[in-house]
Amino acid sequence: MGSERFLALLEHLTQECDECRRILQQLEHAEASGEWDEASPFNQEAQHSRETERFREARRFREARRFREAQARDEVLERSTHEALARRATFQREEAEAKGLVEELLTWALPENLEEAAAQPRFHTRSVVEALLQEARSRWFDAPTQAVALTELALRLLGQLDPQLYGRDVIADVAARSWAFKGNAHRLQDRHGASEEAFGRAQVLLTAGTGDPLALAEVLSLRASLLIDQRRFETAQSLLQESVRIYRDIGERHLEARTLLKQSHLYEVHNRSALAVQALRRALQSIDTEREPIVELIARHNLIGILSKNQQAMEARKILEESADLYERFRAPWVERRTIWLEGIIALGLDELEHAEKLLEHAREMYEESGEIYYWALVSLDLALVFAAEQRHAELKTLAETLFNTFKELEIHREAFASLLLFYQSAQTEEISSAVVGNLITALKRHPYTPKQQPS
Repeated sequence: MGSERFLALLEHLTQECDECRRILQQLEHAEASGEWDEASPFNQEAQHSRETERFREARRFREARRFREAQARDEVLERSTHEALARRATFQREEAEAKGLVEELLTWALPENLEEAAAQPRFHTRSVVEALLQEARSRWFDAPTQAVALTELALRLLGQLDPQLYGRDVIADVAARSWAFKGNAHRLQDRHGASEEAFGRAQVLLTAGTGDPLALAEVLSLRASLLIDQRRFETAQSLLQESVRIYRDIGERHLEARTLLKQSHLYEVHNRSALAVQALRRALQSIDTEREPIVELIARHNLIGILSKNQQAMEARKILEESADLYERFRAPWVERRTIWLEGIIALGLDELEHAEKLLEHAREMYEESGEIYYWALVSLDLALVFAAEQRHAELKTLAETLFNTFKELEIHREAFASLLLFYQSAQTEEISSAVVGNLITALKRHPYTPKQQPS
């Protein structure tokens, strides 16, 4: 207390102050009687002091508890952060090693050494599984049998992954995609029963996963391809629309573009060429060429094919010429077969009939050698258009007999068979026209033959 305030207080106490006298009398009475007046301001002050002390003790207790809780949270956070950083480092190391490990796996004879390969601990990482799936995707068209073996290995490795490290729900997502990849590979082998079973497993696994929209959209898109082959067009369209919506909502424009390619194919099957072209042009605006150049190649290839068959062969040839570098990047046999076929269709659309015949004959031979009977038939019908334009009835008759004898042994849809029969009869009577050939092409695209199912 300052000296000035102390002197003022001393002066007040030495004066006759009624209030101070009253308080002093109460104190004297309390001391003499041994009682403490609860109403006394001194007693109230003491009670307040005790309450204040209790409040301070309670506050100190709460603060101590909060400190201990914060300390515990910090320890958990520190431990969680340490674990997260360690997990991240593990994943980064796995990603860096995955390419080399998959290259090693590709030297193994699969599926003969499937069990031995799956038993190697160094392959038990999610990154290896993801890399195997991408390798399987690259072999879908050219080597679907190898793609099946790669997805089977991926599924075996998934069973060896540490659920504590990756999470059971995350593993379920990857397993769902793996089964969908296998289903698509079976589809490309014309093993629709095995494909249907694989997609069924994928659907079940999705319910046990994280709910990842990317996994769902990919499975839906791949299953739609099977439904198109099975001529279940309405269901396929519904799945594709849902897949496109998911990709658009989460901003995956490239994957949306990939799905638009399938929608375009569905439009083409239904002779809705304008919508097919529109879907392809939309896709080409969104494709990330650096990420997946093969998707741009397929989009351009399909666009060229549709344009060349719809009185726009000149634009088709221009796009093909502009795409030369892109085609040059891919030397796969299936790309070569389709490119030669496409060049033949463009020549046909430009009335370069002699050139078209040479190209289509070459493509037809290539498809016959590869055993792809469906595409061999479609190329044969494009060749029939050349013969019809030149009124070459003998060649048409021979070609019609070959196609008829081939397809009558297969399970072919009755609409397609009716068009095939009309084509055959018209060739026999030399009354065939481009319209008859065109109807058969449309019927086969809408109703591809269903091969007798191989054991699943």
